Amino acid sequence: MKSTCCIEAIATDPASRGIGVASALLNYVFDHLPFRVFNF
Repeated sequence: MKSTCCIEAIATDPASRGIGVASALLNYVFDHLPFRVFNF
């Protein structure tokens, strides 16, 4: 199993900013991918 995941960027449409879309995407990744460390 790989231990590190690197996330370079997350972009959201201007109309969707500030309502938690990017946070929800990141939380999904944290909960469902088999990595222990996430680098940004």
